[in-house]
Amino acid sequence: MKTKLTLTIDRTTIEKAKAIARQKGSSLSELIENHLNEQIKSATNEELNVPEEFRDLFGSVNFPADLNEKEEIRNILSEKFSR
Repeated sequence: MKTKLTLTIDRTTIEKAKAIARQKGSSLSELIENHLNEQIKSATNEELNVPEEFRDLFGSVNFPADLNEKEEIRNILSEKFSR
């Protein structure tokens, strides 16, 4: 669900950021959201103390915020053993 957010940012910064977003074919909102997601991903990797050389070993993995790990394990095991 998207939520509207009001920010106070220098006008020059906004104009430059909008130009970058246009060049990338996206909106300023998408540009900011992507940047924030990268910051969150980086912070999460640091919290997990994952060594730098292993962080991208299996590619970029983005788990949904509402992921229920136990339920996912149950589903995987159920599929595996119900064959």
